[in-house]
Amino acid sequence: MQINKPTKQLTEAALFLSIAMVFSWIGFSFMPLLLIVLPLPFIVAGSRIGFKYTVISLLLCFLLITFTIDPLTGLFFIFGFSGMILSIDWGLKKRKKMYQTIILSIFTTLLGLLVYLLMFDKITGLPFKELISQTFDQMFEMNEALFKSAGVSGKEVDGIMAQMKDAVVFVKQIFPSTLILYASFLVYLNYTLSISVLRKMKLTVIKIPAFRNFEIPRELFIGVLSFIAFAMICFFTKKLNYIVILNNVLFLSSILFFVQGLSLLIFIFNKYKVKNFVRVFVIIMSFLYSPLVIMITGVGFLDRLVHFRKIEKLK
Repeated sequence: MQINKPTKQLTEAALFLSIAMVFSWIGFSFMPLLLIVLPLPFIVAGSRIGFKYTVISLLLCFLLITFTIDPLTGLFFIFGFSGMILSIDWGLKKRKKMYQTIILSIFTTLLGLLVYLLMFDKITGLPFKELISQTFDQMFEMNEALFKSAGVSGKEVDGIMAQMKDAVVFVKQIFPSTLILYASFLVYLNYTLSISVLRKMKLTVIKIPAFRNFEIPRELFIGVLSFIAFAMICFFTKKLNYIVILNNVLFLSSILFFVQGLSLLIFIFNKYKVKNFVRVFVIIMSFLYSPLVIMITGVGFLDRLVHFRKIEKLK
């Protein structure tokens, strides 16, 4: 008997729904590392069975997690991942450029996370910042007790704890940019994995550009320069919370230019056919050796201005 199209689509929807929901439940219950790629089955399912079925699967998965784990985890799922999943699905369906889909997905992910943090404060009665502070305080107490039990002198312990507290102050200040980096990493990872899976299933012809050709989009570059200028104005005029603004802007922009510099480095490696062990050594040192990090970041900024790779191609 021939199965009609609506019935077949509903059957496929139910199958993909089940896989995605089980995947999510296992991730939240037993294997937190799975959450890194949690959007993947939903994105693939959305491309296979349609946008509306993705929405249905997200809602059903939200209910499953809420009733089998707890409501806060359910809220984190729906606000932390649904924006990313739906944005990537929409971008793939409309065949948008890679950077357009990624920027939209980052924006919707951040918006969802901000809503979740506000709801967390309301539901628990404990501000998220206060929860982080309590976590760090407990960490300080544990480390202080550990140092003292190891026979470290009181003066040395005080010095170590002072350094740790200064580091924590900086970490708290760059929390907004850390959130942006978290969202960017998740979006890029799941977008690239989704394209790879969908290409194998012959459901898309989109290709992921090689990392050696990576270049910060013009609109994003202009936005970064605007934020840097705004941060510098705040710094010199002492307006708003200029230290926090400056730290976040410089932290984010330096990482962005470092990535561009690293892509240029790999481009040069490929052009001159540098041996693999040399590539691996230099790339590892690029993350560990501070002067090299600064140099690559500066080269990345210059590359975005001058376009070294385009000059090379013109030759």
